[in-house]
Amino acid sequence: MNHPFRRISTPEYIIIATSSVIFLSLTLFYLIDLRNFLGLRDILWNANPAPYYFTYRPFFFHHYGKNAGIAEILQWTLLAVTAGISFYQAGKYHLKDKVLNRFFLLFAISITWMLVEDAGDVRQTIMSYVQAAAGENDQGLFGTLFEGVYFVAIAVLPLFALYKARYSLRKIPRALGYLSIGLALRYLAGGLSFIGTAFDLLIDQNLYTQWGQQLILLSYRIGDSALQPLWESWNLVNWNYPIGFFLLDSLIEENIELLGNAFFLAGIMYLLKIVQRKNSDSIELE
Repeated sequence: MNHPFRRISTPEYIIIATSSVIFLSLTLFYLIDLRNFLGLRDILWNANPAPYYFTYRPFFFHHYGKNAGIAEILQWTLLAVTAGISFYQAGKYHLKDKVLNRFFLLFAISITWMLVEDAGDVRQTIMSYVQAAAGENDQGLFGTLFEGVYFVAIAVLPLFALYKARYSLRKIPRALGYLSIGLALRYLAGGLSFIGTAFDLLIDQNLYTQWGQQLILLSYRIGDSALQPLWESWNLVNWNYPIGFFLLDSLIEENIELLGNAFFLAGIMYLLKIVQRKNSDSIELE
């Protein structure tokens, strides 16, 4: 009798491990930020910020999901490994299989672009110059239009890679499913990021702040009695770091991106697993 865990291979372990990290982050957010488990919230709030080379803020979710924080380092690792494998396979199949070569090359370029964007905030840098040229002090019409076009461009390339190899990938539905789920999650994260901040000009408050307020209310209900006065006093003073906004940005959005990147790597790994297992004549992608 086959043990059920023997059916789990490297792609599934990648998804399971990443899901476990996400579950752990949410658990620690609840225990530390909301319940002050073992006094850990007090330790964060009383820590000396001077040793840190980044702007210190006394929240677990900040340390987890800030720029270049734990979540982003894991995201970059998954993207870098996926891009490296894809570039290598593109070279390997350069003369053997045109469809595989084209798919891996396009997908590698897509993942590399995502990695550069995630690590370097290229979109925000370019958008800053667009806003300066348009005379917008904050994200206005031209900044929003540029951001929308940029998001569409970065989203089209991996979708195009899947489209070009669609007939071949249908022969390996699990790989296609993993890659499609990865794209859907990345589109969800990107869509939330765009919609969440795109309407400052129209409603004078971004939607991330409004949605985040609902997370704050939920946190008050499940947190301890000291949580509400603590967070309200913070929001009164630290206008540049509203808790509601960054709950969406640092905890929810980053975890969605992390899971999406895991599905990318799992999809590529499963595709290679099947390609290497099959006879080249029976799996040849046309």
